[in-house]
Order: sequence, then C-alpha cells, then structure tokens
Amino acid sequence: MRNSARLLFLCVAFCPGLIAAGELAEPQEATAPARYLIRRTALPIEIDSLPDDAAWAWAERAEIDQFPWTRHEFYPQTIVRALYDDAHLYLLFECREKYIYASRTEPQSAVFRDNCVELFANPGEDLSRPYLNFEFNCLAALLLQCGHEISGRINAASGAVAQVRCKATFEEPVDLQDESVKTWYLEAAIPFSLFVEMAGAEPPRSGSVWRGNFNKCATSTREKHWATWARVGTPKPHFHKPEYFGQLVFE
Repeated sequence: MRNSARLLFLCVAFCPGLIAAGELAEPQEATAPARYLIRRTALPIEIDSLPDDAAWAWAERAEIDQFPWTRHEFYPQTIVRALYDDAHLYLLFECREKYIYASRTEPQSAVFRDNCVELFANPGEDLSRPYLNFEFNCLAALLLQCGHEISGRINAASGAVAQVRCKATFEEPVDLQDESVKTWYLEAAIPFSLFVEMAGAEPPRSGSVWRGNFNKCATSTREKHWATWARVGTPKPHFHKPEYFGQLVFE
C-alpha cells in the first residue's frame, strides 16, 4: 500500500458520529476475518513518535486501505505496526495524506472529528464480550471507551487514560489543507492491565487470538474519509461492528 516520510501519529478508534453522511457502500456479508500477527519483542521501544526503534523492523505491516464509504481521487495511505511484551501492546501508525486538521487537545474529547487513527480491540474471540476503543488524533489526544456496541459505551476514568503513553508528530492544533502530501506518525504503548480493569480479560499469551480492527478517519478536512483494515460491510460509515473484526494473533 501507500506510505512515506516523516511526521508521526497514531490514533486507534471510535466515532459515535461515525454513522454519518458520506459515500455509501452496498451492504456486504461478513467473510473470513482478516488476520494480523502481533510479534513479541524483547527490544526497548521509546514512545517518541519516531519510527526509528530497531524493534519496529520486526513488526508486521497492516494497511488501513478499505474505503467502502469514501470516493476521492487521492486516498490517505496508512500503515500500522503492532508489537507486544509482557506488559504492553505497542502501536505505530504511519499516515500519508493531503489534508490535516486537528483542534482537540484534551483527552476524552471528540478526537474522531480530527485526523484520527484507532484501535478497536476485543480481548478474546468471544464477540459478545465488551471491547475497548482507543482513538487518537494527530495531536495524540486519546478517547478511550469500553462497551458491547456503539450505544452505551463507558468512558474510561482519567487515571486509566493517563496509563496510555502516546506521542504524535504534531503537538499543537494544526490546519493544513493544501494539496501537498504530508506524512505523520503516532506511537503508543497500551498496558494490558487496562483490559483487565475495563473488560475483565487476562493479558495475552503466545498463541492468544483477539478480535479487533484498525481504523482511520477525518471529518473536519476538505475531504472526509473513513477507512478500516478489516473491511466492514455496512452501507454507511460504522466502525462499531464487532462481527467484522479481524483476528489479532499474538506470536
């Protein structure tokens, strides 16, 4: 898929306003789930929004390249990498796009309206259990929630949000709407203890399989877009569909 230079951000995923207007896709039946291997690392990872840690060279690449609800000449190009150790799940998002806007600097705000990357993660294969949504805008502001579906989601306490370490290329509000292609990154370390506290799940072991999706969106730019790694077969943008979650396999 598409990737490029420097500017770092990550954003992993929710949007209550995600069932929104936009280009519509035909409804699709769920097929065999997408599969991503999360490799184990013993190498240190510094959360600094730079993709230069040696550990990232061993990570598998996943492309957020499913755009069932978007029709543009240029599509944002997003690659995500994930690693884990005993205590943390590590994420690195690399985003290459033309239009960038972000104004929300506070945690637990509507970051999905800015340029945003997301992880939705169900700590197991039982799709009836609650899943967590980690949504990061390109300023590294985080929205973290837990629940079974889009309605009734529970906001994480401030102490839980503070446990997630994240850093993005941009640190101040940004509005870049010219035609040049920009690259930014987001890097994050998510403690597995959050899944224990919020979803009653055990940390993963080698061979564990979780279900989830990586998402990318922006609704305040010149061209709105919604994209996923595992394709979602709904007629309108809707990330909160666990039945379409892919497999996250821990090495």
